[in-house]
Amino acid sequence: MSDVDHTGVSVSVKGRHFNQTLGWEFCSGQDGAEFVPCIDRTASNYTYTIPLSRFMPDESILLQFQ
Repeated sequence: MSDVDHTGVSVSVKGRHFNQTLGWEFCSGQDGAEFVPCIDRTASNYTYTIPLSRFMPDESILLQFQ
């Protein structure tokens, strides 16, 4: 399954020690009406759950829309 949505946009979270593209597995509200369009990559708006930790070695992160 592609991490690019129906408009050709992908979203990534990047740090010095990691680079993670946000795909369907990060979609929030898995029991809500917006979940199916999120996993199908056809939604107009996306809500993601991104696990972060205060123990992460990176001092900053970049949220990149591409």
